[in-house]
Amino acid sequence: MNYQHLLLLTLGFSLALQGTTLSEVEVIGHSPTATQEMPGSADVISEETLQRAQPLTTGEALMRVPGVSVRNEDGLGLRPNISIRGINGNRSKKVLLLEDGLPIALAPYGESSAYYSPQIDRIARIEVLKGSGSILYGPQTIGGVVNFITAEPPSSRTVKTTLAMSSFDTNKAQVHYGNRWGDHGLLVNYLRRSGQGFRSPMPFDIHDVSIKYGFTQSERSELSLRTHYYTERSASTYTGLTESMFQEDPRQNPAIYDRLYVERAGVRLGHRYYTDFALIHTNVYGYHTSRNWWRQDFTRSNTLVPEQTNKGNNRYYTVAGLENRIEWDALTVGARVHHEFEDRKKIIGASPTARSGSLNSHEHRSTDAVATYAQYQYAVNDRVDIIPGLRLEHYQQRRAILVEGDQAKHKSGTTQTTAWIPGIGATAYVTDQVQVFGGVHRGFAPASFGDALDINGQDQQLDPEESWNYEAGIRGALSEHTHFTSTAFFTDYFNQVVATSGTYTKANGGRSQTTGVELGLQYTRPLPNGFQLTSSAGLTLQTAIYTNTSIKGSAVGNRVQYTPSEQYQASVGLETAKGFSVEVSGVHTGMMYSDAANTESGSANGQTGVIPAYTVYNISTSQAFTPRLIGFASIKNLFDLTYIASRNPEGIMPGNSRIIEAGITYHY
Repeated sequence: MNYQHLLLLTLGFSLALQGTTLSEVEVIGHSPTATQEMPGSADVISEETLQRAQPLTTGEALMRVPGVSVRNEDGLGLRPNISIRGINGNRSKKVLLLEDGLPIALAPYGESSAYYSPQIDRIARIEVLKGSGSILYGPQTIGGVVNFITAEPPSSRTVKTTLAMSSFDTNKAQVHYGNRWGDHGLLVNYLRRSGQGFRSPMPFDIHDVSIKYGFTQSERSELSLRTHYYTERSASTYTGLTESMFQEDPRQNPAIYDRLYVERAGVRLGHRYYTDFALIHTNVYGYHTSRNWWRQDFTRSNTLVPEQTNKGNNRYYTVAGLENRIEWDALTVGARVHHEFEDRKKIIGASPTARSGSLNSHEHRSTDAVATYAQYQYAVNDRVDIIPGLRLEHYQQRRAILVEGDQAKHKSGTTQTTAWIPGIGATAYVTDQVQVFGGVHRGFAPASFGDALDINGQDQQLDPEESWNYEAGIRGALSEHTHFTSTAFFTDYFNQVVATSGTYTKANGGRSQTTGVELGLQYTRPLPNGFQLTSSAGLTLQTAIYTNTSIKGSAVGNRVQYTPSEQYQASVGLETAKGFSVEVSGVHTGMMYSDAANTESGSANGQTGVIPAYTVYNISTSQAFTPRLIGFASIKNLFDLTYIASRNPEGIMPGNSRIIEAGITYHY
């Protein structure tokens, strides 16, 4: 079956559903037993947890999940590098990032880098899926799925304003309005964050506006509309520090003229339709992202020597899609058509502050994709379920090289790929409160635009990167107050795209494997006099190694770069009947290598060497002065630890120094 036939089949399937459309898509769901209904390991960071911890970024919040590590590149959490179960987290490329069930990558198939991350201040909860249930989602599921869920329109009038100030002249203002009039609901949220950044100077200014509208048409039908607009102007940079610069002043920023401009606008139209036997979702979505990054040129050796030129890496992405999903009691089926387009330019500027110049390269890149999937929950008896699933991905990529090296080129090419992605999971209750689970599924990541087709438009004959992900675990309640999860996992990640020589410049040759265990524990208990104790702990032990030498610099047995062998997390919180709460938390990240060669000694230019282990402690408090007025404060990196967060992309990126934030929220 060719691409056109698949496209027509999916469109026909969509029309057969009589135009119904999707509200929020949840990976896990709201119910108290939602994670136990999943065919694999899953975690939820609840709204209550986010309120207690007061994370400054989504990356900080995700570090609470066993098996997840986040490398903070810019100190602002704007471009998280999320790793799940020993997969290199560079730009979160191998993790499917969703917001309210919709992809948020620049181009999910062709350029999956995370240059936009939702602001944590408007996130109600976060879902993380690492097991077989990810068959329902795609692409980019080598590591797993992260779904950021935003608030829904409230049942009654809600108005609140939050104002906060923090270290490095950082300010935050947020206005939240929601209401319901009969069958109509509305939620409007505006957020602005600005400051100088902890690296001096690294100013940033962010505006974030979101609107949600919901209409209950009948007992069977719900319509929704969501729009979102985001702008960022920041002094983010690729330029990290050399070893001597880091020792001299880890907070300095030599690239004072670098600027990143991000603008993102999106819309989604949705509807849920309830029949006597099924729930029908459909989702129509689209978003446009511009990502213009002007970076000064430097000559890097033992020191940084600035040059009087810069480069503008300017990219524009348009994404649109239509997805239908039907959920019967035990069967979920769905289909999606998806299109993405990239306009990519590189411009040479004549000064460090230039925002225009000569066109060095210009390309158009696009993907048309069709996906269909099904998952069935077979009840062996009232305690045992077996959940098989299958996904089909078919996509066509195009690359048109218009200008290369200042010269018109007009070369182009296309490539098509079809991938079958199976998975199966099983759950069994050994007691009414304890469940064992296990499964195996295939992860899937398409080759990027630039890898699938070379600079002349030649098809590189690449298969998608794939993995076999195995896991087995136990989860449940030890008592009324204590819940736990324990999972052993093994990931065989193969077909990794690597550089080669000969007819093709790229090939499927890289391979790595991860073996590990995750442990999670939550303990919540009411205490006398209206007090409540809330605590959690998490442990990840893993070994991620290369099993061949195809990755540049790797050797069999070398550890995969930026994958810690151990990570620990713990938090303890206390709430009182008089509206006061406090939480103390800590995260330990084990030693990492910065390259596939596992270079031990730090290089003078700062780009290679060990990332030493580090432990960061945080404390957060809040006090309800009146039912309408709440004050809050937090200290991140309580002991002001100086540490290396990354040596990528170009030199040492320091971890955040101590950040103190305080503010108020007023409910009208």
